[in-house]
Amino acid sequence: NSNNHSEEQASRMVKDQFVNVVKAHARMACLEQGFEKKSNGEPIYIFVVVRVGFGALNPRWSRHKEFIKRAKDGKELPVREPNTQRIMGYIQKALKGIAYSKDNQVVASCIIKRYEQVEGIEVLVGAPRNLKELYHDVRNA
Repeated sequence: NSNNHSEEQASRMVKDQFVNVVKAHARMACLEQGFEKKSNGEPIYIFVVVRVGFGALNPRWSRHKEFIKRAKDGKELPVREPNTQRIMGYIQKALKGIAYSKDNQVVASCIIKRYEQVEGIEVLVGAPRNLKELYHDVRNA
């Protein structure tokens, strides 16, 4: 069926565009933070915040208005796409070769989704020298 094929192609194109945007954000984060590639054996961490928009919610509808208010107050979490594991995978692929050489150099990673008016992705890459420094950075990220 040509309709299903067209829908699959459109879906694949949207996914590819999303992956490219995520990778661009990850690479830009390294540049903005002045992060230099770490050689084999040097640890890094990756923290990510995904700002998810409200999509098709209509703020004029009372039920949607209440939901948006709760979400803005941090009382609603975005239990919806995009999938956090998939996003982290895209980011790690984008950063490999730019921030680090081998996957085992990533000693910590964290990804959080939250509702925001403006969608986007924030990426923080760091290179802790020891466990105490890693804990400090995790608590203050």
